[in-house]
Amino acid sequence: DVSNMPNVIGEVLPNMQAYIMLPDEDGIGELCVSGVGLAAGYHKDKQGTDEKFILMDGKRFFKTGDYVKKNADGTFVHMGRKDKQIKVSGQRVNLSEIDNVLNLLDCVEYAMSTIVKIKDKPKILTLIQASNRDVNYFKEQISMKLPSYYMPNFIEFVSGFEYLPNRKIDIKKMGEMFMENYNMELLRNNKIVIKLIGILKEYSDDIIDFVDLNQDVRKQGLSSLQFIQFVAQVEESFGFAFGYD
Repeated sequence: DVSNMPNVIGEVLPNMQAYIMLPDEDGIGELCVSGVGLAAGYHKDKQGTDEKFILMDGKRFFKTGDYVKKNADGTFVHMGRKDKQIKVSGQRVNLSEIDNVLNLLDCVEYAMSTIVKIKDKPKILTLIQASNRDVNYFKEQISMKLPSYYMPNFIEFVSGFEYLPNRKIDIKKMGEMFMENYNMELLRNNKIVIKLIGILKEYSDDIIDFVDLNQDVRKQGLSSLQFIQFVAQVEESFGFAFGYD
């Protein structure tokens, strides 16, 4: 159990039934409820109704979106929201745990974590509104409280959050805005790489068939003169000067 403060939510009422859907090896799964008072569905929202109201063993259940586990005494422990869960290297991560650590810090006005997909793989994005913008400070705070696999893949500082009409944070939009900036930066970096390769080939007299920018360019067939010309062209093309000791 990676939760520092497990939230016991009690037992099932006599006229209700509860079911833990698809529990993992730790017994944690989504809480589904049925019984007296269960709604027929969402008003004018067939898709939402079909997603949340399901049939199991001939009974209608509502998928709450809450992850729980059951104690030996029959009480349920709340382990976080479904939309705040992610699997990292086979380990369940509750994004709310990251937020709880950060929101207790004096310098933080608000922090919220979400999931973004990079090449179809889920990554943790933590958005922080704070007076302190030292990434290493926040990484240190997280590492002191949580397992290593809880460390966000991206920590982004924001001046404020986008809100929905109901005044809840529009975390989906915030994630989309991050991805737009991420893809723009990726494109910019790719253009830089392409430009560097072009300059390198220009001064290599076609000696280099395959350019590897992770390797020392001086070891890829350039003469001393060609290397000097290459460096000068890079400085001119990108508008900066290399520092020399």
